[in-house]
Amino acid sequence: MRKVLMFGTIGVVALCVLIALAMAATGGGSSGGDEAANSSRSRARPEATQVPTHERGRVAAAPTKPASDEGAQSDEGNVYGLNQPAKAGDLVWLIRSVRVKQKLTDPIMGSLPANGKWVLVTGAVMNTGSEAKLVNDSDVHLVDSMGREFDASNETFMYIPESKSLFLKQVNPGIEREFEIAFEVPEDARGLVFRAGDPDDLFGGDEVKISLGR
Repeated sequence: MRKVLMFGTIGVVALCVLIALAMAATGGGSSGGDEAANSSRSRARPEATQVPTHERGRVAAAPTKPASDEGAQSDEGNVYGLNQPAKAGDLVWLIRSVRVKQKLTDPIMGSLPANGKWVLVTGAVMNTGSEAKLVNDSDVHLVDSMGREFDASNETFMYIPESKSLFLKQVNPGIEREFEIAFEVPEDARGLVFRAGDPDDLFGGDEVKISLGR
């Protein structure tokens, strides 16, 4: 009887051990499976890139440059506009205004009609050098979009105030001289550009171009 009880007790203990081992094996597999799944999901999910605080907004704020502008150069070159000083050698040329008229008038001389139209260019020239310059209206020209070159008129000296005449005027260093020049151009002249330079520049390398906007 005592042997039977002993073997029964041993059997119960062995059965409990087997059940405990089976539960441990099942739980461990589930945990391992969960960890593997979590690890797989973690690897599949891309990591977000952290942008430093000082870099945020820089891309959006930076101005974009059209691709067509890269390496492009203007056909006009260094063409200035009205009220923009243009330096040629020691002389700085500035065109302030442009007027177009069909005829010029004077209280004494009467009217002088144009064989086309008169273009009156008003501006100033300043000598920035250390020596006097002799400036003449025959040294300035207008050029239109067709490449035609027009000289200052030699018939309008009575219609331009002497104080604004640019005929053989000496401009001393540091002096600015106002001028008004009349050009007679055809009616179809467009895209007019004022051209002038430094009379001491024999090769014309310092010539400047100022668009008159007409």
